[in-house]
Amino acid sequence: DVARLHSHCKFIDGAWCATDPRLLRLNELFESRTLGCHTGDHKTGHHWITDAEAFYNRFVEIFGQDESMQQADLFMCGEPVFFCRLLSYFGKPVVGYISTPLSVNIDAADREQWYQDFYEMATD
Repeated sequence: DVARLHSHCKFIDGAWCATDPRLLRLNELFESRTLGCHTGDHKTGHHWITDAEAFYNRFVEIFGQDESMQQADLFMCGEPVFFCRLLSYFGKPVVGYISTPLSVNIDAADREQWYQDFYEMATD
C-alpha cells in the first residue's frame, strides 16, 4: 500500500520504497498525525512510530538474519535518528548524520527509553 509509505517515498511515486515488501511491514507501525501547531498551507501530516519497542523488534525479526546486513562493515543513518538504533542491532559501527531532534517520529510515551537507548548506543 504505497499510500502508507513514509513521506520521502512520495517524491518518486513510492517506486523505491515499494521494491522491498519487508519495508512495508515496518510502515504498518507508522501513524500519520497532524500537528496542532501548524496552520494554513503548512498543516501537513507527520509520521510517528506508534510503539518504538515493537518497531525495533519487528526490524530485528525482518532483517536480523539478513546476510548482507550482517556482512556490512559499518552503517550510516540519518532521519529519523531512531533508525540508528535499528542498525546498531548488528554490532557494527553506526555513523549518524543527525540534523533533526532525537525525538522526531518518536511518540512522547517512548521518548525517555529512546533517549536512554541513544545514550548507551552513543557511548558504546
